[in-house]
Amino acid sequence: YKTLIDLAILLKNRIDVYTQTSEKYILDELNKCDLINLHPAIPYEKLISIEKRAKLIIQVKTLEKNYIKDTANGFSTKIADSLGLGIPLLVVCNKESFLYKYLEEYDCFLLCSTLNEAKRMFDNYLCNMAFIDKKIKNSLKTFRLNHNAEKNSEKFYFPTSSKMPIRYH
Repeated sequence: YKTLIDLAILLKNRIDVYTQTSEKYILDELNKCDLINLHPAIPYEKLISIEKRAKLIIQVKTLEKNYIKDTANGFSTKIADSLGLGIPLLVVCNKESFLYKYLEEYDCFLLCSTLNEAKRMFDNYLCNMAFIDKKIKNSLKTFRLNHNAEKNSEKFYFPTSSKMPIRYH
C-alpha cells in the first residue's frame, strides 16, 4: 500500500482504489492520502464495467524491500482480466518478479520497476498513441493466446478414457 500512496503523490492525480483488505492500518493509511479514493470490494462484473470506462488502469505491486519476496511469484487475476479489456494498464512491480518478466516478454503494458519510471510513463502515455496502440494490440493478442478459459481447458483436459501414458516424476 505504501508504493501505491507514493505513486499517487508522485503522479499528483486522483486514483480510485478498490480493495478487499480488512486490515485497519492499511485502510487508515490509504484514507490519509487525499489523492486516493478508497472503495470497498465490489462484485467482479461491476469492477470490469468500471475498468472498461477507465482511461488507464493502474496495478501496483509493492516495491518495499521487506515485501518484495512475498510478491515475486504472484500473478493477479486482475492482470489477466485487464489484458482483454483493451485499456492501457500501468503496472508497477519489481523487475525480478514473474509478473514483470511475463509482461516484458509479451510487451503488453506500460511496465515500470520504479516510481520515477511510472511517472515518466504516466506523463507521456497520452501523447504517444502509436505506443499505446501497440501495447493494447499486444495485450489483446496475449489474452487470446494465454488467457482464454476455453482454450486453456482444452489444453489441460484429459478424459479418463484417454490412452495417454501417465508419467510420474
